Amino acid sequence: ILAFAAALCNYFIIIVDYGFNLTAVRDIARNRHDINHLRIIFTKVFFSKLLLLLVSISLFFSIISLVPIFRSNYLIYIFSFFVVINNLFYPQWFFQGIEKMKFITILNIIIQILYLISIFLFIRKESDYIYIPLLMGVSSFLIAIISMIIIYKKYNVRLVKVSIKQVLSTISKGRYIFINQFFPNLYKNSSVIILGFFAPLNSVGLYAAAEKIISIASSVISILSK
Repeated sequence: ILAFAAALCNYFIIIVDYGFNLTAVRDIARNRHDINHLRIIFTKVFFSKLLLLLVSISLFFSIISLVPIFRSNYLIYIFSFFVVINNLFYPQWFFQGIEKMKFITILNIIIQILYLISIFLFIRKESDYIYIPLLMGVSSFLIAIISMIIIYKKYNVRLVKVSIKQVLSTISKGRYIFINQFFPNLYKNSSVIILGFFAPLNSVGLYAAAEKIISIASSVISILSK
C-alpha cells in the first residue's frame, strides 16, 4: 500500500516540480550576483509551484474520492501527499543555481536521519505502518522550513510582489521542459500503478522493493564505471 501510494504521489511531485530543477536553476545561475533578480525569480517560481500544487491537490482528492482502490486506504494516501506539499517549501533548485550543493547534501542527509529515528520511535506494531509516510512528511517539512530560513537569512532572498501574468508566463515558458520530464517519469512510475490495479498490493510491495535494489545496484555500477 505504501509503495502504491508513493507511486501515485510521484506523479504530483513531477507536476509541482514542473521542470524547475532545470529552468529555475539556469535562471538563478545567470543572476546569482543580482539580488533583485534573484528575489523576482525566487518569487515567480514559488508562486508557480504553489499554483501547480493547488491544481494537484484538486486532482489528487478527486482521484481519492472517485477510485475505490484509493478510497479504501485514503488516510495513507493523504499522509503520503505531504511530501508533495513539502516540495513547494524545499527549494533545492535555488541551492543548485547558486552552486551551494553542500546545503542540499547536508539537508538530505538530515531528512533521512530524522526519518529513520522517527520510525524507531513511533512505529511499534504492524498496524502503525499508516504513519510511515506521515513521519517522512514531517521530517521533510522541518528541513524545508530550515532551508527557507537559510535562504532568507544567509542570502537575503525573500518573496516580492509579482503579477499573476508573470507567474503564468513562468509556467508557460517551462512547459516543454515539463513535458520532456513528465513522460519518462510516467513510464517509470506506471508499472507500479498498473500492477496495483491487477495484482494484490503485497505483489506491488515486492515489485517496488526489487526496483529499489536494482536502482541501488545501477547507481553503484554507474559510479564505479566513472
